[in-house]
Amino acid sequence: MRTYGAIAYGSNYGKLLESPSGLFAIYPTDMNFHKYIDYEYVGILPDIVLDYNEDWIKQTLDYIKKQDAEY
Repeated sequence: MRTYGAIAYGSNYGKLLESPSGLFAIYPTDMNFHKYIDYEYVGILPDIVLDYNEDWIKQTLDYIKKQDAEY
């Protein structure tokens, strides 16, 4: 199942609305999962936090190398 990063919203009917200008499409929710709303702001916190200002691939490779060296 794909959530597209949203767990507090859903749709059973898949009704797509077009804006009057035709420039936007609106996909309204028709389900109430308010008990999950806290996750919409932060998601699930990761075990490993990467620095947004650094190359994520390099950080990941460095982390893997460090883990390998510890074993």
